[in-house]
Amino acid sequence: MAKVDKIEHERRIKVVQGWILDDLPFSDIVSKCCNEWLLSLAQAKRYIKIARERWSLDRDEEIEKKRAIKVEGLKKLKQSLGKRYTTQPFGVSVILKIDQEISKLEGLYPATRLEHSAPGGKPLFPEPDLTKVPREALTALVASFKDIVSAAKP
Repeated sequence: MAKVDKIEHERRIKVVQGWILDDLPFSDIVSKCCNEWLLSLAQAKRYIKIARERWSLDRDEEIEKKRAIKVEGLKKLKQSLGKRYTTQPFGVSVILKIDQEISKLEGLYPATRLEHSAPGGKPLFPEPDLTKVPREALTALVASFKDIVSAAKP
């Protein structure tokens, strides 16, 4: 099969993306590619891979564009407040909130770390104190575990 030009290649990738959106099974998409464009199996799979990768790249670029637009909008809003608001307590509060939002969008704050613990910072599941358990009870517990393990073996 002769090599296709870039425009035809892009058109084919868009068609494959359409088939993916139509929720066609992978095998059907491969068959369609091979039958319609006389592609090899490997080339059909490559088309599908490219079509899927384009979405993830487009999504990442789109998020970055939206973030940049939002930051610029907030900066413009901040500038539009004017001098009369910068001398008022409420205006200063609004400016600080806008600055915080810009900082969040630009990723200037460190990630929040969450730790789950019981009240007073104690661990949720404290280590048991086995020194207070009678020796007979521990022996019986170990024996029962041995029985469970031996029963589970084939």
